[in-house]
Amino acid sequence: TEVEPRRVIYWLIECEMVGARLSLCVAVLLCVVQCQENQRSPWDRTSDTLCFDGTATAGWEVAIKQAPWTARTGHGSVSFQQMMYVMGGRSANGALLNDMWESADGKEWKASDVLPGWSGRQRFGVVNMNNKIWVMGGIMAAPNGAAVVSNEVWSLSSDGSGWDQIVTYSNTTSGANTSSAATPTSSTAPMWAPRHSMITMVFQGRIWVISGVEALVEASAAQTSDFRHDIWSTVDGVNWRRDVETAPWRGRRTAVGAMYQLRMYVLAESADYRYYYNVWGSADGTTWSEPPGSCAVSGERVADALVIESGLVVIGAVDGLAAGNLSASMWYSPPGANFNGTFLKSASPVGTGARVDASYAGFLGRIWQTGGYCPACAQGNKEQTFS
Repeated sequence: TEVEPRRVIYWLIECEMVGARLSLCVAVLLCVVQCQENQRSPWDRTSDTLCFDGTATAGWEVAIKQAPWTARTGHGSVSFQQMMYVMGGRSANGALLNDMWESADGKEWKASDVLPGWSGRQRFGVVNMNNKIWVMGGIMAAPNGAAVVSNEVWSLSSDGSGWDQIVTYSNTTSGANTSSAATPTSSTAPMWAPRHSMITMVFQGRIWVISGVEALVEASAAQTSDFRHDIWSTVDGVNWRRDVETAPWRGRRTAVGAMYQLRMYVLAESADYRYYYNVWGSADGTTWSEPPGSCAVSGERVADALVIESGLVVIGAVDGLAAGNLSASMWYSPPGANFNGTFLKSASPVGTGARVDASYAGFLGRIWQTGGYCPACAQGNKEQTFS
């Protein structure tokens, strides 16, 4: 009982892999004894409740097997003016892309008439606010061809005629905000530090940038110290304010989030890398707390959180625990007027298998999965779009 619970979890996995059922039972018993003694879960949370399995199924179907756009990972997707857009990302040969494609139904795609003015990039934030598409941060191609972590802000005009650079790149943590927008701005306005793989959402008429990775590495390979957990917001993309210097999920890794029922929600991975995610909610973006009924979404890496008509949905990416299992799970908020942090696990997986760095968007009342690296797909096809 002096062994750390996280080490017991490692043993449990190893025992299962070699089929040592007796050792597995002993490991489970050890874990139960230790967790009860400490009243702490191995994923470092004040509640030991895991999310339960639900009965709902997800009816995924292939919308198009071979989209006309280049196979990509780490791209962005967003719905805007009754259209869905796919943009940016990294191609199979490592090139950072700056194209944009549009579709009215998710099946028929065409290249946008307006090329993005921003350089190729991946793992950036993209939202729709004030009748504009906004692109922020990410890993971008610098003028010298090198990849750098960015804090640029760009917007697509409401008539779709062109892109405006709202904030230029700055490599300072909270330095001067240099804007090329037509709207006057202060040259000393604070700005969030360059980052990628952050949460971006729209809430109460503001764009929010939450957490993210500041190192030039993939989020899955980043150290805990590479993650930045501050919170920033803006009404115009020019003037940013830091609402939270250090979020309560500090010391943790990957985070995903969405706005649901007039509150923002963030799911952050545990500090011990075990793919357990806990929920925090906020009504104002400043004060955060764990909802009273929250449970830990567990078992695999989480890719995204988004809202459709049926509720708040969390999408899995790859199974981080069971070796050889390439399925990806979904979790959903139970029906009801007031979400209290409880999720149920869907009875069916995501699409046809796990995706790495796919993009997800809510469009036409459905969840759309585009692109990504697909280890379970035949011949490594990376250009399948699911609805």
